[in-house]
Amino acid sequence: MVNMEGKLNNIKSGFSGYMARRGYELVEERNYPEAFGSWYIVYKNDSRFIRLVWDGKDCEIIIEESEASVATTVSWKNIVNYTLKADLPAPAIEEIESILEKSIF
Repeated sequence: MVNMEGKLNNIKSGFSGYMARRGYELVEERNYPEAFGSWYIVYKNDSRFIRLVWDGKDCEIIIEESEASVATTVSWKNIVNYTLKADLPAPAIEEIESILEKSIF
């Protein structure tokens, strides 16, 4: 069984590949080891930002979007939340891609 860190790496890697294929570029990545290992990554294209967040305290993967054109004025809108549990499988990247296709593309 894949541990939590392995699950997160698989999700992060799959998400990054998907965003690159959709023409988005990575513009920010932050890690907060002191906050239960939380982190986020932000991608953008010409008209939108997409953020993948790991909330380590609540064990949640959160995907958010913003149609702002400048990062300093970003107002995030939640697309989906997943609660990850060590003993349950993580959502497949295909499931995340499907939600993104229906929600924003």
